[in-house]
Amino acid sequence: PTIADFFVASPWSVIHTFVVASRNLGYSRGLQLRKEGI
Repeated sequence: PTIADFFVASPWSVIHTFVVASRNLGYSRGLQLRKEGI
C-alpha cells in the first residue's frame, strides 16, 4: 500500500501521527533554545 492508500484508509491516524510528531518537534526545539539561553 502507498502513503495515499494509508491516508485514505485512516486519515485520523495520519492526522494524529502528524500532530504528535509536530508536538515532539516543537518540544525538542524548545529544549534546544532553553539550552542555548535564548
